[in-house]
Amino acid sequence: MYQQAVKDSIRDWIGPGYIGSFYDAYAEGARKLFWKQMEDHLYPLGIDAWWMDASEPNVRDCTDLAYRKALCGPDCSRSVRPIFQCVCVDECLRLFMTDNVP
Repeated sequence: MYQQAVKDSIRDWIGPGYIGSFYDAYAEGARKLFWKQMEDHLYPLGIDAWWMDASEPNVRDCTDLAYRKALCGPDCSRSVRPIFQCVCVDECLRLFMTDNVP
């Protein structure tokens, strides 16, 4: 998980505002954990498809590039991260749903 937003106590816009950040989609272990949380908490509810919203980390708008990199990783200005996240979910979902995939 990117740590700068936690260190700076940046709150999101949900309810009272929670301190948190985005996970590092380039780290294989983080991608596996991301999938495991979906598998454990969404799939049992009958959810078997996801809109991959927030695939690009955006902790805070209107920040200079140096601070954005500290918040969201060094590639914050490119759109490569969503590929890692979506491929992970696609591959894991195909393995998990072997009986349900045509």
